[in-house]
Amino acid sequence: MIILVFGRREQGKTTFAYHLALQKETRVEFDPRGMFATTSDIIPDSFELQELLDEREEIIVQPEHNVKRVFEDTCNSIWRWIKQYHDMGDELSLSFLVDEARFIDTPSYIPESLDAILRMAPRREVDTIFTAHRPVDISVDIRAIADYWAIFQTTQEHDLKVISERCGEQVAEIVAKLPAHHLVIWNDALGTFRVLDKPEVWKHQITRLPQNVRLEGENVWTQ
Repeated sequence: MIILVFGRREQGKTTFAYHLALQKETRVEFDPRGMFATTSDIIPDSFELQELLDEREEIIVQPEHNVKRVFEDTCNSIWRWIKQYHDMGDELSLSFLVDEARFIDTPSYIPESLDAILRMAPRREVDTIFTAHRPVDISVDIRAIADYWAIFQTTQEHDLKVISERCGEQVAEIVAKLPAHHLVIWNDALGTFRVLDKPEVWKHQITRLPQNVRLEGENVWTQ
């Protein structure tokens, strides 16, 4: 699945995105802000990533410089790993979380390997999750094929127009008035939405090592 999480600072978008990522057995977080400390496997580039994916549950990529190049290399490693498992006939359970998508500037350039992950990876086996402050931070091409939009409180007029055009006027009206830490989930395939108003369900400490990084709470898709 492709999941887009939109929200302003301190609304909970990164925490919610991590909650979604935890629903897969293997996880990669691309973390240009250096926010995550949910595992000790933190690397500055993708050189070891493909090998680590065979051995670890979770890897964080925190680029120290040249964020776009490191991101493209990360996508290359993940796509090679997906193809390797696909060629062996094995099932995957992978999440790829890209925090603060504006750093990678997909409206200007989408790496071929990222496009392959989004369009050709097994939908039920691989989740790609983007967080961003605004819809404009993510390419229209990616927004067009996303399975879900997760939208926290949004008040900027242009953003509400984009949300209205994609999700309908009712969703735009609701997100404009959402309380802090609440959000709307838009299912693009079905054209339906619902409000999630229990932030304690997806609350996780992402800035230090948790005792248990496996998902123990509710599955937000099946509530």
